[in-house]
Amino acid sequence: MALPYSEHYTVRAYQLWKGDWELIYGAPYYMAPSPSISHQRLEQDISVQLYTELKTCSDCEVLTQVD
Repeated sequence: MALPYSEHYTVRAYQLWKGDWELIYGAPYYMAPSPSISHQRLEQDISVQLYTELKTCSDCEVLTQVD
């Protein structure tokens, strides 16, 4: 059985690319820009409200940006 072709790149090729790229095990990934300040403030407000409502729930967690 033939394996699917997967193109891989070197660090030398990566250094020539424009934009915000990550090279993970030879595979290129374009990275999205960081969220804006207004987006982060809104996310924080929502997280605080959720935490306040759910803090008595032992099975609940409120997290932001987890990999």
